[in-house]
Amino acid sequence: MKKYLVGIVMVLGILTIMAFKQIDATLDFVNKASMANRFEIAAANQALTISSNEGIKKFAQQMIDEHQTILDELAAYAKSKDLMVMDNLDDKHQGKLDSLKNETDNYDQRFKQAMVKSHEKAVKLFTDASNDKAITDSTFREWAGSKIGLLNDHLEKAKALSNGGSLKDGPKPVINDTLKPKLKKTKESND
Repeated sequence: MKKYLVGIVMVLGILTIMAFKQIDATLDFVNKASMANRFEIAAANQALTISSNEGIKKFAQQMIDEHQTILDELAAYAKSKDLMVMDNLDDKHQGKLDSLKNETDNYDQRFKQAMVKSHEKAVKLFTDASNDKAITDSTFREWAGSKIGLLNDHLEKAKALSNGGSLKDGPKPVINDTLKPKLKKTKESND
């Protein structure tokens, strides 16, 4: 009988540990994703007030609109699961935001670099979460996976801005020397 009880306690202990790991994985993702979205929204709001570059302002407004939607969806999920999520920037992200604000001479370039770096991390975070079996809610993993395309789009736009492009233009096409004569001939034949 004693061995039977010990066995039951061990099984219950293992199940409890597994349940905590699942909650921990979900909570960890929700907190990290919320923080990433809060940072991008705060940085975008800052860019709207500091930058005079219309491309950056357009990008910043898109970041606010789309990241607020993701943040709202994360908050609703966390609430439905009774998960406690931070609702302010942590010291690390607030420090990045403050540092960015103090870059008066080179603000636009630093903002663009921050957006590239932040979106690279966000794409990895959401990709990892969409494949993390420790997050047992398959619908939530699918939701995380469904945001990767949007985050990749943001990343590409941030890279385009960093490389001198604009949101209207998108990434500047690379035309190598072998295509230039063909393009010139096509133009001449159309004239």
